[in-house]
Amino acid sequence: EKLGQYIDKFWYNILIDENLDNAMEHGGKRQNDDITIQVYEGRKYLDFYVIDRGKGFDPGRIPSPLEESRKNIPSGRGIHLMKNTFDIRWNFIGNEVRVRINKLTASAPYSPGVWV
Repeated sequence: EKLGQYIDKFWYNILIDENLDNAMEHGGKRQNDDITIQVYEGRKYLDFYVIDRGKGFDPGRIPSPLEESRKNIPSGRGIHLMKNTFDIRWNFIGNEVRVRINKLTASAPYSPGVWV
């Protein structure tokens, strides 16, 4: 309920669904693989982490789904949406993602472009 002060349910679901889908599809390939979700709240930020045991990837190499040749290819849309909506960072391997929400500048309910 406190989270609702900083992000509305729609954007929270996008944040969690996209990151979990990617972790399950690409990182949780083996039956015994774990996917970890962590949420940390500090004075200034809410940080969401999704961590898997996959080999990782380079998010900079994912082509934009807006390119003419990619408009009918569904892969990469979630990452594009996340990169253009949230403050998002991957670790150097690419198997851990952090999404940060600045509590001091967030305007609830969150909508794209309201905060950086």
